[in-house]
Amino acid sequence: MTMQLTQPIAKLYARRSDFAPDDVLRAFHRFIQEDRFRALMPIDVIDYRHVAVGPMMLLVTHDAYVGIEREGGRVGHFYRKRRGSPEPASAAFAGAAAWALRTGRALEEALSGTLALEPGELVLGCDDRLRAPNDAATFAALTPALETVGHALFDAPSLGHVGEPKGGFRASVRGAATSLDELLARLEG
Repeated sequence: MTMQLTQPIAKLYARRSDFAPDDVLRAFHRFIQEDRFRALMPIDVIDYRHVAVGPMMLLVTHDAYVGIEREGGRVGHFYRKRRGSPEPASAAFAGAAAWALRTGRALEEALSGTLALEPGELVLGCDDRLRAPNDAATFAALTPALETVGHALFDAPSLGHVGEPKGGFRASVRGAATSLDELLARLEG
């Protein structure tokens, strides 16, 4: 039986992150004003820079959270779906990855080179700890879905179970890629 997920998340780590936080906030506000991600229905922007670990800046949409965060000493960009019915894990992961790539590419462009996201690693996961606790059994159950998405993104993906046991499920998917555009074209192709 295929595992069904809600609240999938996809994260890209930054290889360069010398942006000014206020520029991220301005970019998120511009995305709302320009109706940039209409399908997500952007609502608001939240500044969480006062929090030491976790989201720094957040674009809240009707369907998802899009943001920049600090975790484990690394800066990253994430997409987290917040609404919707459970869906097959491979579709949930692919959808989250596509939105992380789209919004990540838009942020890189808006921040004029002060943010560069690493295309060779995505973290995929689920923040529904009841359906998908971050343990070895969940990783084993979700490996087929992770492999499906991994092979859509990379020629020879490698998978790894990451994250904290008390957090939501997380797995890294790594491979060779030169750009977010390349990954998005492969995923949507």
